[in-house]
Order: sequence, then structure tokens, then C-alpha cells
Amino acid sequence: MFSIDFNNKKQLFIGIFSIVILLYIIIIYYNFKTIDTLLTGFWLTPPDFNVEAGLDFFGIFIGESSYFSSYRPCYILIQRDGEIFLNEPTELYISWDWFNLSNWNTNINYNTPKYGIVKFNLDSSSAFPSYQKIEIYPTIGKMILYYNDTIYAVLYKNPELSEATLVNQIKDDKLEIDKLEIDKLEIDKLEINENELDKDKIDEKI
Repeated sequence: MFSIDFNNKKQLFIGIFSIVILLYIIIIYYNFKTIDTLLTGFWLTPPDFNVEAGLDFFGIFIGESSYFSSYRPCYILIQRDGEIFLNEPTELYISWDWFNLSNWNTNINYNTPKYGIVKFNLDSSSAFPSYQKIEIYPTIGKMILYYNDTIYAVLYKNPELSEATLVNQIKDDKLEIDKLEIDKLEIDKLEINENELDKDKIDEKI
């Protein structure tokens, strides 16, 4: 009669369980890689939030993440009562809260927000502290910055401004590359001319 040894059953179960856990972790990892990509762009507070908070304008641009740094470029612009309250190029760092069960949910939809801690590399103030918590709804492009009972911003991603800013950034990067290539060509030409002059001097001596 065909039978399976108990130890083999146990090893088979452990093997299947390990594969399921591994696949689950891979799904979570790629979910947050997607969220990390979706964070890039221009985020604005809606008019009703501005009225309630007494602001004229609140915008944050979040640059692309880097493999070489945990921080990513960021620009914050806040205007209040017709005057610039904060106009600061800075950096931000996001650490996801793995103690929050919502972050372990494999679904990314409008009712499964993801939570984390965000640190801005700037001088902290009571109006906009450098250390805050973040609640993000990636599929609808909504982000909430808060700490304790205070909400500092409810922002929505603006696709038009995001595209324009990123396109300009790419153009600026291309201009820098073109400038470097032109400078390199000039250096190469200068070296060639110097070599030709040295060769002429040697010929004259001969």
C-alpha cells in the first residue's frame, strides 16, 4: 500500500510554507517599490484645506529616489497671507511603519493606505516640523502629513505639474551632460593642439 513518511510530509509542508512566505515578501517589496515611484512628482493642497489652514498655497515636489542614498530631493513652497512662509529646497527620508498591519496588505487600493515616518532635512518649526508621519493612498494620489493630533497637510498629486517639472529636470540633466561633453571635446582639442605644438618644437630642433 502506498504511504508517505511523516517526516517527508513535514519537510514538504515546510518547503511549501517557505515558498509562500517568500512570494508574499516579494509582493510586498514590489508594492512599496511601486509606491516609492508614485511618490515622485508635484503634490498640492486643495483650496478647501488652504482656506481652513489659512494658507494661500502649499506645494511639495518630491524627486526620484536614488540607489546610493536614503534621502531624496524635495522642494517645499508655502505661502500665507500673501507672503512666502517657506521656500526651501531640501531632502526627505521616508521610513515605512512595518508595525502597521495595513502595510502588510498586498492590495494597493483607495481603502488600504500605507503608513510611515517622514523626515525633512530642514530646521524644524511648530508650523512645519521636520519629523512627521505620512499616510499615503497611492492609487488616488493622496498624501497626509501629520503628527499626533495635528494635520500639517493633505496633498494630492498634480499630474500636469509633475510631468512639467520632471520633463524640465530631464532637460536640465541633458543640458548638463551636453555641457560636459562639449567641455570634454574642448579639452581633447586643447590636448591635441598642445601635442602638435610640442611636435613642431621637436622638429625645429632637429
